[in-house]
Amino acid sequence: MHDPERTVEFEFVRATENAALNAMRFIGQGDKNAADAAACDAIQGVFDLVDIRGEVVIGEGIKDNAPGIFLGDRLGKWTPQTPRFNIALDPVDGTTNLSKGSPNAISVMAAVEVPENSAESVMRNIPSYYSHKVSYGPTVARVLEKEDPQANFLDAPLEKTLHRMAKILQKRVGDLVVLVLH
Repeated sequence: MHDPERTVEFEFVRATENAALNAMRFIGQGDKNAADAAACDAIQGVFDLVDIRGEVVIGEGIKDNAPGIFLGDRLGKWTPQTPRFNIALDPVDGTTNLSKGSPNAISVMAAVEVPENSAESVMRNIPSYYSHKVSYGPTVARVLEKEDPQANFLDAPLEKTLHRMAKILQKRVGDLVVLVLH
């Protein structure tokens, strides 16, 4: 079975890594727009070589007119019959922190394949600059999809969510690796 998400997933990783590495030279330099532009250039450079049709449906740059990759921008070669993806990204989330040499800056990207012959986006852009997110690996995703495909894990208390993830992974809660950004 052909799984286009699996085929190109490392290109998404490579794009965010390159964005971080390209922006790194601006750490502590006081120029957040230059850092953002460098990260955007890196992401676009990677996707110039990737055989997908990626449309940015959740982008950054709108609130402060910084350089960016914006809603509707296209990533990938866009050759016919290649997988189509909706993409959410922020080349540098935390540009001010990066420009000041402070911690808590990250390059982030999420993508999901759009079914062939679908006119609708799979991801939804909501009028908000920040949102709550929960991310987990494929093992947890498979179990949760079987248990309750409509469940909203964002509304559950964090303690309950961690216990549930630990049980699925057959680990103790203390053995989980958890990253909280705020």
